Parts: sequence; C-alpha cells; structure tokens
Amino acid sequence: MAREGDTEQGIHGLYKLTGQLTCSQWTPHVKHDEARTILKEALKGLADERSYIYTEGIGIELKIAIANDGSKRFLIPSQLIEYLRYRLCFENELNVSRLPLPSSESFIDVAHYVQITPTAYTNASELSRDMRLFHRHSKAKKKAAADSQEGAASARDAYYEHVRTDYVDAKKGLQKVRYVAIDVESWELDHRVITELGYSQLKFEDEDEIFTPAHIVIADHTAYNNGNYVVDNKWQFKHGKSETLSLRDTRARLRTLLTPIDDEKVVMVLHGAKNDLLSLDILLQLTGRKYSPQVTTYTIPTAIEVEVLDTKRLLGCMGDNLDGVSLIDLCRILKLSMPRGVFETRDYYHNAGNDAYATLGAFKRFAGGLALERHREQLIPSIQAILTPPVEEEGERMEDVL
Repeated sequence: MAREGDTEQGIHGLYKLTGQLTCSQWTPHVKHDEARTILKEALKGLADERSYIYTEGIGIELKIAIANDGSKRFLIPSQLIEYLRYRLCFENELNVSRLPLPSSESFIDVAHYVQITPTAYTNASELSRDMRLFHRHSKAKKKAAADSQEGAASARDAYYEHVRTDYVDAKKGLQKVRYVAIDVESWELDHRVITELGYSQLKFEDEDEIFTPAHIVIADHTAYNNGNYVVDNKWQFKHGKSETLSLRDTRARLRTLLTPIDDEKVVMVLHGAKNDLLSLDILLQLTGRKYSPQVTTYTIPTAIEVEVLDTKRLLGCMGDNLDGVSLIDLCRILKLSMPRGVFETRDYYHNAGNDAYATLGAFKRFAGGLALERHREQLIPSIQAILTPPVEEEGERMEDVL
C-alpha cells in the first residue's frame, strides 16, 4: 500500500487542485505549525511569478481533466509538488520530516476522466477565475444529474404504484381488466421466422382469479428447430396441451386475444417488451415500427390500443441496473418455479407457453404483492445472491496437501 513519501521513490501521479489554489490532500497532513504556515502561503501564490514552480515565459504548468459528464477540474503533477516541497524546506531551513509529501493514495484515478490535457497560467487571478468557473459548472452538472436520478426514481415509483393500483381495482371489481401475458419464440437463425406463440390470461370474477394458459405451435414453421444456440422446448408445454395452428389462424387468435370485450381493458404483460413487440409486428405483418424499452401501449391493425406492462421494468423499480435481467433469473429472484414431472430435473423455459405463464406469475408477485419499499427490502438479498457472480476460491496446491 502506498504511504507518505512514496513519491520520493519514483511513484508519480496527479493531485486535485482546489478552488483556493491549494492541494487539499497536503496541508491537513502537515502537523508542524511553522511548516504548515509556510506551505499555505506558498500554495496561495502558486501561479505567481515568484512561485518556486513558476517557469519564466511559460507560467505554472497544470493539467485540465474532463470527466464523462463534461465537467472540468485542474490537476497538479506530483513532480511539481515534490519540487515545491524541496525548495520550501531548503529556503526555510526546514527538516523534510516536518513537511511530508501528500500520500500517493491521494492521486486521482485517471480512469474517471475521458481526457487530460496540459495547460499553463501566467496570471494567478486568471487561474482563480477559471477554477471558480469550473467549480460552478461542476456543481450545476452534479445538481442536474441528481435531479435526473431523482426524476427517474420518481417515475419508477409512479410506474410501480400505477400497476399495483390498477391490479387491486381490477381484483375488487372497480374496473374490468383482462391481463394477457405473451411470449414469442422464433428460429435462432432468423428471428423473422416465428415458431411459437404463448399466452396466459388473467381476469377476476367476484375477486376470484380466472387463469387461462395456452401454447400455439405455428404449423407453417414446424421445420425450423432451435438447439444450436437456444434450447428447443417447443413440445414441452407444462400447463396444458399445445395447439398447432397455421400462421393465418395464429394471427387471427392474437387479434382476438388483444381485442377488448364490451367495456373491459386489455393489458398486455411482457418480459422485455421492446423485442416481443417487434416479434408481434412480424406475426401481424406490420413493418416500420420501433419501440423503446419504456413502451406503454401497442396498437393492432384494427386500431385498438392496449396497455403494455413489462416485468423487466417492474424489477427495475427495485433498484438500479436491473433492466437486463432474464426471465429465468427473475423467476429465481421471485422464487417462482416451473412445474416438473416426477423424474424431470430441469425447467422448460424457451417454450413460449411456459415463458408466458412465468411472466404472468412474476407480474402477479409485483402487482399483487407488497408496497414498493417493503418489496425492495424483501428482494434485495435475492437480487444480490442471484445476480452477483460467485467468487472462485483458489484451490489448494498439491504440495500444500502433501
């Protein structure tokens, strides 16, 4: 580990230069009163032509670091700090032990910046002016980032509560809602070839759940099998009997499925809405449409618009960086298991019917479960356990065993 004085042994880096033209990592570590006073005065006049690190005709040579968000700050090379310390000790007859160098642990991490460029100042007031300007811009960007994060968090909370409120109202009969979870499977070598459509419907009658799972194998494409890159579970539907329908009949079934009956509201539930909607477009022969991961509606050819909910977004309400979680991992996080036969040892995901069933099960856990904060507290341990890769322990060496 780096310690004070490491810079004397050839370890060099860059320190932050603060708004008062001081190296904030240095002064607090100088305990000797006289040395600290001398150091403070020297740091205040860094850009003055009488400064020990001022080069005639050039000025004081610094670095400007630009961060990912565009904010800037001044950096000072450790070599200048070393030379300044040497001159201060020599000119003031100070023992070097009374003016220790800042630790190399205080070096900035250059990986945090997208660009570092050299600069020079011959005028202390100009350097102070630009330093204040950089500081104001940095504060503004941090505030904007904080506001953006707060806004994103607020939007996530609102999305989650909207889903829960609608679900509770539907269950109580305050509104008539039919939830339709859908999954589409395609050929691994050409995703324009749709091979399966799976769906599970949920509606309420007197607060009782009416649950209807289904699985369609598209007859036109039964010759297109997966297995090289994606497991093929086309004939492993675990929640009923698969139907084999033509592409035309499947298209008609989908339209009927998404068409409201009387005054009901249809809500389509997907896991990864963007990709599934593109697959539905292919199935319905729609072209030229694009979707964002935050898509909230889908329009079918009869001009009927249905609401879209995404279980990926619902999981994303639990915290940051959770948008890319697979359906398999989501079910593990929520402790949802796929039905198995007596002698079966594996689950059968990548069957459109099974995946739609699992998607609806995950949706129910969110929509009919705990309030957001309590649900977060409950799920965080599972999220961390399942999504954090295990640390591989180093095995024992043979010579240690023997």
